[in-house]
Amino acid sequence: MISKREKGSRIAYWIGAAMVLAVLCGLWFVSQYRDTSRQQGVEVLLLGDSILAQSTVGELLADMGPYQVVNCAIGGTMLSAGQNGQDTEIQDMKNTLSMVALTEGICAGDFGAQKATRATEAVLNYLPATVATLESISLDETKVLIFNHGVNDYHRAVIPERTDAPGDIHTFAGAMRRIFADLREEYPELRIIYVTPPYAWYGEERIPCTEMDYGYGPLDNYVNLALELCREYQVEVVDIYHNTYDLTRADADKIYTLDGLHPSNEGSTLIAQRIAQVLGTE
Repeated sequence: MISKREKGSRIAYWIGAAMVLAVLCGLWFVSQYRDTSRQQGVEVLLLGDSILAQSTVGELLADMGPYQVVNCAIGGTMLSAGQNGQDTEIQDMKNTLSMVALTEGICAGDFGAQKATRATEAVLNYLPATVATLESISLDETKVLIFNHGVNDYHRAVIPERTDAPGDIHTFAGAMRRIFADLREEYPELRIIYVTPPYAWYGEERIPCTEMDYGYGPLDNYVNLALELCREYQVEVVDIYHNTYDLTRADADKIYTLDGLHPSNEGSTLIAQRIAQVLGTE
């Protein structure tokens, strides 16, 4: 038989336990509220590689239209997750920063992999700040996501597509399919615009990208595949590869680029104008 004293002790114990549980639940709720309440939407979010990260395209785009532009592009990154069994240490680092990995982090609200990434290149010293900015942005309240990727997949000889595994995120097409599907499912109201790689030249000889082959043909192969997938998924596209630079000009590579690839001020202006035309003013 339980004494009144024992009953009182048990009641006090359970009351105390309930109070502790309530406090813990309250702290969890507050932490969740703080995490979500500090997120805000933006009008235009830019993601991509060094074409946007190391140029003035973002600033020019903001000047051209009545919209707030936040540039979170990261130089050297790919669209895809890279190639199985062929990743170097640097590529392993950049796989966590690929568009397919960032999309996974954005949709899950978890940037743990990106936060754990340590940039081994001085050019990426902005990485922690960029990831922190991304974490602070709510895509539920963001109007437009614009991303530019593909040139680094081409440089690193990423397989364009596997017909036996169309969803393989280690291929260019598989990664793009996953990105479009995940973003559409998680953010059905988000306007998505894909920007192709620009025309480019390589080496001291300035070999055009229509002739340069890193393993799977010229850059055209990746651009045309991306355009096909954008049509398939009904995603808006800005094709800066075709009809942006005047390739009839004798020094087109020097006029439009700094090094054959990264846009000069004139090249950045043309790219920003092409994006602004598709983006509109509303």
